Amino acid sequence: MIVREARCACGALSARAKGDPVRLSICHCLDCKRRSGSAFSWNATYDADRVSTDGVYRSFTRGSDDGYWARSQFCPSCGVTVAYEIERRPNMISIPAAGDRGL
Repeated sequence: MIVREARCACGALSARAKGDPVRLSICHCLDCKRRSGSAFSWNATYDADRVSTDGVYRSFTRGSDDGYWARSQFCPSCGVTVAYEIERRPNMISIPAAGDRGL
């Protein structure tokens, strides 16, 4: 089985995902634009039990206009988000896939 790995910029935090993602998406919501510094973000989503993280992370939870939450896991040293989950997609974890450190 393929294991894919994403790392933050300083290498202190990583996320590993087993197998193929159940969803690949390109998002252009304001939060993804802020996180990526681009007009969109490319994301790979996996069943939560197929994703593990290694290293210390901090979490930030925000609410949406329609009352749902989204929680990001990011490196406290460099600030790079390595994984996030949203309430509307229970038991799923998304990993930013673009760039040289993503999946």
